[in-house]
Amino acid sequence: LAPVGTVAVNLPPLLEPELRHLVDTLPVGVLVQDATPTIRYVNPRALDLLGMTADQLLGRSILDPHWSV
Repeated sequence: LAPVGTVAVNLPPLLEPELRHLVDTLPVGVLVQDATPTIRYVNPRALDLLGMTADQLLGRSILDPHWSV
């Protein structure tokens, strides 16, 4: 799977719960990585698509040569 696009977002703290709910309920998979690129967030649909748990993904690098999906 290839990324569809990259968006940098700096939201006010009050919007975070609403954004989290929106992303958690999207019908598409969303995986958020930081600049290192370590996975920092994955929504439920992404977990379904990848067949993995949050524990298996969070904190891992998407560049890990031992990880293949």
